[in-house]
Amino acid sequence: MIKVDRKDNDNISCNIDCSTIVDIIEETSFLIAFCKKTILSNLEKEEDKINAMDIFRQSIFAGLDEEIKWD
Repeated sequence: MIKVDRKDNDNISCNIDCSTIVDIIEETSFLIAFCKKTILSNLEKEEDKINAMDIFRQSIFAGLDEEIKWD
């Protein structure tokens, strides 16, 4: 299981609790794929690329706040 929390100044705390290496790979792969999809769909301007960390945070927080739907 991956648990992501908001910290001070909108920093991210991410804890991974898995019993096997396969579970860790699956959990982190899911998180990376979700964030990549969200970030790439929002990088329209050069300014967005500079602010990609903010988009990354927003995508993780979106995953906390709502059910993730895959296309």
